[in-house]
Amino acid sequence: MLEPLEYDPECPFPYNNFIYRVDMIRQTPFMDSHGLRQPGTQPIPNGVTTFILQLTNAAAGLNDANRVQNEVAAMSLARDALRNQPTQLIPAVYGWGSAADGPQGWILQDLKPGCPLSREFNAISFEDKKAVLAQMAHVFGLLQQCQILDSIKEYGGVDFDWSGNIISAPMTLVNGGPFPTLNGWQDHGTRRRLEAFVAQGLTSIFKAMDFARKVLVHGDLTTDNILFDKKILRLTAILDFDWAHIAGISDEFFRSFSDVGGRLQGPCINNPNKRALRKALLEGFPDHLQNLSCGIPWDVAKAWNGELAMRGVESQRRYGT
Repeated sequence: MLEPLEYDPECPFPYNNFIYRVDMIRQTPFMDSHGLRQPGTQPIPNGVTTFILQLTNAAAGLNDANRVQNEVAAMSLARDALRNQPTQLIPAVYGWGSAADGPQGWILQDLKPGCPLSREFNAISFEDKKAVLAQMAHVFGLLQQCQILDSIKEYGGVDFDWSGNIISAPMTLVNGGPFPTLNGWQDHGTRRRLEAFVAQGLTSIFKAMDFARKVLVHGDLTTDNILFDKKILRLTAILDFDWAHIAGISDEFFRSFSDVGGRLQGPCINNPNKRALRKALLEGFPDHLQNLSCGIPWDVAKAWNGELAMRGVESQRRYGT
């Protein structure tokens, strides 16, 4: 039996993937044609008959050449980073097919318990929110310390070579890469002036920050992509590594945590409350919190950044400037 999950037919934009719950009457042994497991996969445990099937959507406009491989490889890296946790939060992958080899790519993975944290987060008490944020900060700290293998030599996406090693590859979000450095654009001498400024005054600071250290970036780490068990106030899964990539340590803060007040926006913001939040993220939160009716969860944002600091997790205050 197939059951679509998290699908809204009235959604105004195309879904990146279509997600289904698959229930089988009995387990059918899974094995590829050569009797060998694919890279990044695990054997299906005996007796398991319920799975998650993820199908790529070409209409999303993502780089289909290695998007499935990128997600599976990133999940493998993340699973290893969280290997010592009491419960493994990264779903096991049982099989996959590249989006480049057919009309749709696919990933078959285990079904994790819980519901999206986004459904419950606003309804729970502030003390319970803090307990959840503490878990999120702990998990994020472990992902920051994910071991980037020697075979991953560049920034960008990841893939598997013929031996099953994880290697550098193009990104899912852009048709480019991998990239040898974090240096990017050239624009009418602006880059040259910025580099001169860095060389004259900020070189020692950048060295101390270890700005270019390669890390695994989830790319969309929000409460929508975290499963949660309300009864025991525990995270049960981290999902959706479709946009994951290897980048500098600051990149996650520009892409994730928007719904807990932790996403760092650029300086050209018209909304004064959002400018105030940006200043707080970079310089520290004031004792007096802003009006909560502005739509920005100031108390949550302060608690989130407090949990990062308590655990020694690198945050915007060091890397966002």
